[in-house]
Amino acid sequence: MKAELELILEALQQATEYIESSIQDIYQPGALQSAKGDLEQNLNAIAAVEKMLDKISLSKGKLADIPPHQRHSDTSRMAAASVAPIFSGVRLQVLRAISKHPMTDEQGQGIVGMTGNSYRPCRVTLMDAGLIEDTGSRRKTISGRTAVVWGITAEGREYLESMDEKCV
Repeated sequence: MKAELELILEALQQATEYIESSIQDIYQPGALQSAKGDLEQNLNAIAAVEKMLDKISLSKGKLADIPPHQRHSDTSRMAAASVAPIFSGVRLQVLRAISKHPMTDEQGQGIVGMTGNSYRPCRVTLMDAGLIEDTGSRRKTISGRTAVVWGITAEGREYLESMDEKCV
């Protein structure tokens, strides 16, 4: 974990230095076109670092503490931050429900008593963490559409057991 963070920090420092040097070089003839390409590379590098941070966040304790949100949207970030204190408990409810029997999102919403806007972010983080998976089965929803049936993975069962041990 420490080594991963050191690599990320180094990558961020390199990106910062590169951006600073690009800004100084911008006043050279023909540099504007070159700087545009450099900026795109740096933005891609920053996006890659953000993905690495997300993976570390998932692997640290298995699940991130903040719900999925749109980073470009201040209202989405604020909404995610406002529910963060209860998100892990709600997400655990979803995992426990899926552990009892595989279900669609619609079924899970009914069992856990949540709207889709609350249920799906929980299910997505559980899926991203490898705790649940698409079983390959499909069921019809109330509207007659076909939906994925989600089931718990072996890793998800281990996670639940570790959570139960912490509570004892």
